[in-house]
Amino acid sequence: MAVNDRRFTQVPPRATGDRINMIHTAEIQFSGGYDQWQIGEHYTISGNGGPTMTVHVHGVEGSGTSGHLSVHYSKADKYNGVSPIAGQSIIDPDGSTPAGTVVDVYDLYIQANNIMGWDNPSYGWNIDRFGSGQIRFGEGPAELSSFNQLRTSQQKLIAEYLFLKDINPAAFSNALIGTSTVTHEPTFQAVKLEIGDTLNDQATHTSNLYHPALAGSSTIFTIATRLNTKTTAGLAQNWGAFDATDGFFFQQNGSTLNVVHRKTFEGSTTNNPIPQTDWNKDKLDGTGSSGMTLDVTKSNLYWIDYQHLGGGRIRWGVYYLGERVVCHEMYMENKASHNAISNPNRPICWSMKCLDGLAYTGNQFMYAYGASVYTESTADIMEEGALKLYDRSHTLDGNLTGAKYVFSARPVEQINGLENHSLYLPKRLQVSAFDAANAEVDRRVEVRAYGRCILRGEEYSQKTYTTVEFDTQAEHLAHGQQILEATIKGDGEIDLSKLFNTIQEGTLKVNAETTTSVRKQPISSITAANPAVLTLGANPITGQNRHLFDDRNDVTIKGVSQTGPNALNDTTVYLAFTGGNSAILYANLADLDDDRVVRELTLSSTTNVVVGDTITVNGAGTAVITALNGSVASVEGRTNAALDVGLAISSFTTTSGGAGNVTTVALQATTFPRDYQTTLGAVDGSGWAGAAADGDIEGTPPSRSAWTFMIGHFVAPTSDTKVNAALSWKERIQ
Repeated sequence: MAVNDRRFTQVPPRATGDRINMIHTAEIQFSGGYDQWQIGEHYTISGNGGPTMTVHVHGVEGSGTSGHLSVHYSKADKYNGVSPIAGQSIIDPDGSTPAGTVVDVYDLYIQANNIMGWDNPSYGWNIDRFGSGQIRFGEGPAELSSFNQLRTSQQKLIAEYLFLKDINPAAFSNALIGTSTVTHEPTFQAVKLEIGDTLNDQATHTSNLYHPALAGSSTIFTIATRLNTKTTAGLAQNWGAFDATDGFFFQQNGSTLNVVHRKTFEGSTTNNPIPQTDWNKDKLDGTGSSGMTLDVTKSNLYWIDYQHLGGGRIRWGVYYLGERVVCHEMYMENKASHNAISNPNRPICWSMKCLDGLAYTGNQFMYAYGASVYTESTADIMEEGALKLYDRSHTLDGNLTGAKYVFSARPVEQINGLENHSLYLPKRLQVSAFDAANAEVDRRVEVRAYGRCILRGEEYSQKTYTTVEFDTQAEHLAHGQQILEATIKGDGEIDLSKLFNTIQEGTLKVNAETTTSVRKQPISSITAANPAVLTLGANPITGQNRHLFDDRNDVTIKGVSQTGPNALNDTTVYLAFTGGNSAILYANLADLDDDRVVRELTLSSTTNVVVGDTITVNGAGTAVITALNGSVASVEGRTNAALDVGLAISSFTTTSGGAGNVTTVALQATTFPRDYQTTLGAVDGSGWAGAAADGDIEGTPPSRSAWTFMIGHFVAPTSDTKVNAALSWKERIQ
């Protein structure tokens, strides 16, 4: 057979006629006892004086004893007219196991009609392994979701993040180690993450929202990022859909660009980096079909999507010249023992870390320009959650007007020992208000709801059958942002779903970085008094002069310059709230909690002992009587630590003329009410040279924000009002 005869034939006359392209295949008759033929594999044919060839099997007919193989030859063998001969051995793909013997060979030809480009006939229409024609449009190939569905305009926005005015502190948490900072760059409308050159210096910017992933539908993350360096050894810069335990992200590690698969199972976290040189789609080094040479020090838009159930496919890519380019795919199905990650609901995260404190000097930084997350499903994600209900009965004092504290609600921080990143969507609030003595008489009340009120003395407990906890005992000091006000006479219902209907802004959630997040709040003053009173400046999230940290929160004092208060610098103190932005400080939590426990004094006489009196106890200071139950007086505002359990019998007097002996002192058996007036264990600043007026408090902020509900009279009635409140919401556990 002449060279090239397998590639085309000629229209007569043979020597000068036009050539017609042909597709060559071959049928090889075989014999032998092998019965493990694998379509799509390559087999070697050799021996018996014939040529050594590799053939690609695309069909098998017959049994293991005898039959026919449909094969393709290599391009070189087709060009050179090489064919097997009878008696040659067919070898299994393992390279050693005999698979059969060649009996005969038949050449077959298929006339090929190729659709070519006019300007470049080497570009033809390609057919995939399933027999489908590959289609692309003028602006690039058709986009398929991770579940191979054609992407159309049915994507549904879950969240978008733009840093136009600030770092979006309400939506993100920051873990800062060493001298690291996360700041806003107004010129670029970007977030700048910056770290120093000390080992383990780290900065993160992680969304509090863990974006929901639906089974059988993919979620696509797009992330805009720019790095300041791509060659610095000892520095790792990450961006993508991940947190400390699981996820998928891009990574510049020294001079190596990776895509990374991170997973945590059975308490062990594993990182699987795939370097750019091993990317299996487009290496983005100028050699791929896109022609792009990726420069991470320029602003680029990256994307990630993935399957979850049963392993599935993970894809990393970029957008370039208007097209979506896949740079690497990873397939987990039929390979891994588990799903690709333990929790498919992923946050957006940018992070950087110093891996080697000796590898570079000075600060390094990266920019986060924004991100968006879409689900490729039209399902109402939150409506798939379970409906939950909490009801609360409350009695309003008939002599009082204005809204009174009823309850607060917040998600639990953990579920079965795992981080809780579930979403909670309010649905409905029902309120019934009526005369406490006559249920037939309706009352007009106002209902208010606030986000992040300033409370002290909370006592949260988890509501049965829910993952939400409630407090009914806290003392309300100041309002947070008001999110609801309604008037109800008798029975009323508020449809909260009309007010809260988005995942990004309408749901409650636990913050990311619950144990490592760091926030600062400026100090307005620390008084030189006993106790020292701390007053705070603007809350970095709301901008108002309100506490960022919770009551009893531990914080570190930083940067105070005034002699005296500066002794608190770099020490841990605990906040005991006294107002919306004021607190007294404790060196330890035990002293704070002990001061708040009410003491109960057993009195030998209660004649002329009146609630509200100041009682003076011989050798044990003074206190204020807040309740009198028989011979037992509850007191607050103790001025001497001796007025405690173990006090010997001591005489007393009161401002109303009472007198006698205190025979015993006991701690109040119940939790409430608390004593917020005693400050015996608080930090004493009376010996300081002066008050402080600078510095910051720094610490881990509250991991979740509570909603506070308040109900009150417009006009005080002559008797008490009974109020029943029922709150329902949707929980999407993740």
